Amino acid sequence: MAVQPATQGLGLGDVGEPLEPLVGSETQTEGRDNTDISEMDADQPLPLYGQFLFDQAVSTFAPTDDAPVPDEYRLGVGDQLVIQLFGKENDTYTLLVGRDGNITFPRLGTITVLGLTFEDARALVNTRIEQQLIGVEVAITMGRLRAIGVFMAGEIRVPGAYSVSALTTVTQALYQAGGLSDIGSLRGIQVRRKGNIVSTFDAYDLLMFGDSSKDIRLQSGDVLFVPTVKSVVEIRGQVRRPMSYELLGSESVSDLIKMAGGLTGKAFVDLATLTRSSNEGGLPFVESLNLTESSVRSLKLRDGDRLLVPAVGNRLENNIAVSYTHLTLPTKA
Repeated sequence: MAVQPATQGLGLGDVGEPLEPLVGSETQTEGRDNTDISEMDADQPLPLYGQFLFDQAVSTFAPTDDAPVPDEYRLGVGDQLVIQLFGKENDTYTLLVGRDGNITFPRLGTITVLGLTFEDARALVNTRIEQQLIGVEVAITMGRLRAIGVFMAGEIRVPGAYSVSALTTVTQALYQAGGLSDIGSLRGIQVRRKGNIVSTFDAYDLLMFGDSSKDIRLQSGDVLFVPTVKSVVEIRGQVRRPMSYELLGSESVSDLIKMAGGLTGKAFVDLATLTRSSNEGGLPFVESLNLTESSVRSLKLRDGDRLLVPAVGNRLENNIAVSYTHLTLPTKA
């Protein structure tokens, strides 16, 4: 079931579990051919790292009903519990959490599960069945999950209200909204809940280090806000991944080199150049940097900086050649 923005109806009906890519869907990557990027014209801007991470069409994703539900998942109105009985009785019940927060179990009455974690709800139901149905064993799983309403705001390609699965995370929501705009920040994506910022997601942590700890699950009523990018710098030449990178504001030359994957074996570290705009708004100035010096590597970067790491050449320059010629003097007769 495709997810539609609010302009086409919110539709808070049943929505499948978390989205996952279909087999064969193509993803956009950038910077794989370092040679081509490093040979680009010096005046041509390099692509921004991670810019196309979330640029997928909504149709390239499909709901799945077999995604595992974590024990800490909290039950809400619209969730389903599937209860199977074995032993003296053999039956299967699919129970919906109603608006009163209860499930109605035949012969046992109502059981309040709203707000409980899946683990706690399973333990509660299991205890009630063991106490009241002698000789019966039980297996409890989650059925279809409820839909929640979230709002995508800021530098989103298709902003608006969305109805998504209750297991949807920040990254999955961004995929559904078509990704970020050209000026959207990848490093300051905010989850706002009841007027407060509860989490800030940095996509570089996920891309560079595989850290998904801030890719939290969204809750009903959350606002996913993408601010504009504040600072972008560029690194060219002999690094593993020459591209443009978004900065948080405190990164140094050393941090930029790490983000670019480090230096190659051909890097001429003694003669890197930094191009920076003047504070007065005049012409940019170029400064030579020796990357072996600690003071240079700790130099703080500013928006618009361009760092070039040249290659070691095969030709000697600024050299003096000294030669020696042996002269044979004539002897006297």
